[in-house]
Amino acid sequence: MGLRAMRKFLATCAGVLALVGAIRLGEVVEIGSDRPHATDGPYDATRIDYREDEGGGRIVAEVAVELRGVGDGAQLTIVPSARGPLVDAIPGLRGVRGANLHTARELARLFAAERIDVVTQRADGKREVHGTVRVSATGRVPERRRLADGRIDYLAESREELPLALSLVTGVLGRGEWRTEVHVDGVPRLAVDLVVRDGGGEILSVRAISAHEQAEVNP
Repeated sequence: MGLRAMRKFLATCAGVLALVGAIRLGEVVEIGSDRPHATDGPYDATRIDYREDEGGGRIVAEVAVELRGVGDGAQLTIVPSARGPLVDAIPGLRGVRGANLHTARELARLFAAERIDVVTQRADGKREVHGTVRVSATGRVPERRRLADGRIDYLAESREELPLALSLVTGVLGRGEWRTEVHVDGVPRLAVDLVVRDGGGEILSVRAISAHEQAEVNP
């Protein structure tokens, strides 16, 4: 073995010994890992199908719910979306399953008129926190369109660009049990029960509140 080859061999051995020594000393060595730290990801997440009040309870939106942070730094994010694998299309030729044009237009109206409020109250009633609302995704809704010659364009999209999803984020929460409600024109339409702990948290339930339920509560 030549002198140059011997030097390369010894350098390699030194590197291996250093790595083994680090592992034995309790240091964690991750090579090429892109796994996020625990604090980077949600501590709990779920989603539900949001059904319309009338017309047989068709699914008109998908709602994703995510709890991030721990202890006094926890926040809940609710994302109602006009898109989703189970979202029913608008009736008729134009509708394409997986997106709902009426829902996208409704999200646009509600956001523009500032008709949505995110209200979170601790279970003991001693603290109430209001959140924020922003548009988190925009785009065109897929649809079918009949052309002038009678053919159908199966790859068409809505002419207007619309909000496809909103991001509703609570204020910063503390330890304890909470209920977050999404209010539209002052009326609760979605309720999320959750608990926040030092080491994380848990989403206990997510429930859509129909107009019929509101009528029973407030006759």
